[in-house]
Amino acid sequence: MAEGDVLLILEAMKMETEIRAAQAGTVRGIAVKSGRRGLRRRHPDDAGVTEN
Repeated sequence: MAEGDVLLILEAMKMETEIRAAQAGTVRGIAVKSGRRGLRRRHPDDAGVTEN
């Protein structure tokens, strides 16, 4: 994700609120079970770290 991208959308009382990323990062997982609403976790990119 880039800074300013929509990270998640909160829904309450039929209203939606966009939560935007404060900095660039990577979504590493989405905690959700089938048929349930989920929670996405975003971690800031680790500078200088590469994955093999």
